[in-house]
Amino acid sequence: MRAIAWLALVGGCTAASPQLGYDAVLQVPGAQFRPGAFPAAGAGPAVLDLTPSHSTIVVGLLREQLIAHFDPSTRGAILGVMGEPGAWIVPVGPPDITQPGAPRLAQAFGLADHAPRGPLTLEVAATSATGAIGAPATFKIVAADQPPPINGACSAIGTCPLGQACVNAVCTATLMISLVWDSTADLDLHVVDPLGGEAYSGNPNTWQMPPPGSGPPDPNAFKSGGILDRDANASCVQDGQPEEDVSWQETAPSGTYVVRVEPVAMCKDAIANWYVAAYAADGSLIAAARGESTADDVSYGTHGKGGGVTALTFSLP
Repeated sequence: MRAIAWLALVGGCTAASPQLGYDAVLQVPGAQFRPGAFPAAGAGPAVLDLTPSHSTIVVGLLREQLIAHFDPSTRGAILGVMGEPGAWIVPVGPPDITQPGAPRLAQAFGLADHAPRGPLTLEVAATSATGAIGAPATFKIVAADQPPPINGACSAIGTCPLGQACVNAVCTATLMISLVWDSTADLDLHVVDPLGGEAYSGNPNTWQMPPPGSGPPDPNAFKSGGILDRDANASCVQDGQPEEDVSWQETAPSGTYVVRVEPVAMCKDAIANWYVAAYAADGSLIAAARGESTADDVSYGTHGKGGGVTALTFSLP
């Protein structure tokens, strides 16, 4: 009854709908669907904080949880994905001990199977008892077919993907940059680190050999670089789920990283939709971007250092 009473208060452009929202990118079980664009902000209450359980969301699963706290005048919340039609109306609960006086939302959610893969933005707005809507808070997520290959279990013999270390039976990396795409195309990931080293299929480590005369080489020095784990769809031999990752076992250098995507060959497809994402050691998202490659983007010369188009830049402190 509480939810029904609150929905009656929303009124106007934020009113609930009998539509079930099965076609919406964002899925919120038990909530009331609202078709159309996300409602415009007014003089409503504020969202104090917004935290999903993960920043990479595996599509098709309703297993994520969204935690948020709001201004004391909040009676409900509106949840949506920026740029996607449809939103969801939910009541908020009482405060918890972490933020006394701030109404709390603990809501299950997920992304539909047809959600576009790659970066998306969750947005949540608070609503007062009179229906006034506040400015939405946002949180960057990535829609993916599988979790990022970081912090997974080591193999039975204690090994991990290239660039990751097995620590306490868990594959770890201090930084991982991932390229995922959806076609037979042969795409290459290029990552340039702040020291100028570039990892790609022809040179799978950003670590740079010291110049001659620098003294005896350290046999473990290569571990300080970002290491490419595979060359997916190489020569148009398709992998099940094409993906390439560059990971750092040791502390990744501070500064600006440049991530490029190079279409080597389109193989059987006219277009390849891709996304790149950078993840911190705990699996949280640092930055992400999406794009597409066509035959017009394929360079038919020598594929090597400096190839591809810039897809993402980000900096580490």
